[in-house]
Amino acid sequence: MLGGQPVAQPATLSRTIVDDILRRELGHQGLVVTDDLDMGAITVSHTVEQAAVRALDAGCDMVLVCGDSIERHAAVIEAIIHAVETDELDGRRLEKAQLRQQRVKARFMGGERPRRPLSGKALRARLGTALHQAAAEEIARA
Repeated sequence: MLGGQPVAQPATLSRTIVDDILRRELGHQGLVVTDDLDMGAITVSHTVEQAAVRALDAGCDMVLVCGDSIERHAAVIEAIIHAVETDELDGRRLEKAQLRQQRVKARFMGGERPRRPLSGKALRARLGTALHQAAAEEIARA
């Protein structure tokens, strides 16, 4: 349901959900990654290849195809290439997705020094504050 109306397709394949609401209305600038496109909610109405193209067109940055079929993975890649070549999928969407992927890779795999977890005195100073106690009490009441 969206705005009290039944939704005709999975959110992953909906430009209204991914691009309009998630990216524009809510301002999400991070990666949008699909769940496995070989799930029943998707395959009841789309092939995995069609779903991959639709998800990318909707604004997703990465598609997951979790099966072990090399042929299926190759078919998905071929479908995406074909969709770009026939202008069914705007290549600029894929370029934007690639930039978001590169930002995440740079952040987590780049030269940034990883933070070490707090320990000892620093950890005790951070935990158990009045704010944490209030949150714990609120959770306990729920």
